[in-house]
Amino acid sequence: MISNECISKIIKEDIEKNMERGYFHLIVDEVSDKFGNGYLGISVRFFDQTCEPITKFYKLIKLSNDSTGKELHRLLEEHILFSSRRKNNLISLITDGASSMAAEYKGLASRVANKVDHLFWLHCTSHCLNLILENACNNVVRDIVSIVKEISSTFSFSNINHAELQIIQDNMEREEKKFSGLFRQGG
Repeated sequence: MISNECISKIIKEDIEKNMERGYFHLIVDEVSDKFGNGYLGISVRFFDQTCEPITKFYKLIKLSNDSTGKELHRLLEEHILFSSRRKNNLISLITDGASSMAAEYKGLASRVANKVDHLFWLHCTSHCLNLILENACNNVVRDIVSIVKEISSTFSFSNINHAELQIIQDNMEREEKKFSGLFRQGG
């Protein structure tokens, strides 16, 4: 896979050394390409020798049609958690809230926690923020559409209201012209 080949052998060995040497966190997400192929993207967060947190992309694993928590766990065991030292050094697993990742009994996080009893599972803050913003935007759009519909019905079904709207628009245009005269136009 091209993405795995782009990570130089030296960088990959450095990440692996850090997983063996000290505590680390795994950031795991399921992604798909434009052709519908699924992948498991894995990044590793660890502390360097000056105690600065470092996050590095580690691996992209092609998924079969099976992307259950059981299969994701098998892949994680095969590619990362194959040594007892790595299991002992793993502190947290950070994922989105998808059922294959976070389901209480059958998700990846619970399966890893069964093998690594000190594991913390964290919902990825980027995914949380995205969900919050998506929800907020949907509400704002819905509210704006509702307001526009209300304004439209208020002014379109009554000649009196329509005349009042025309007066407001005319006054606004006059105010706009007053302000535009205050600023010099051109170069």
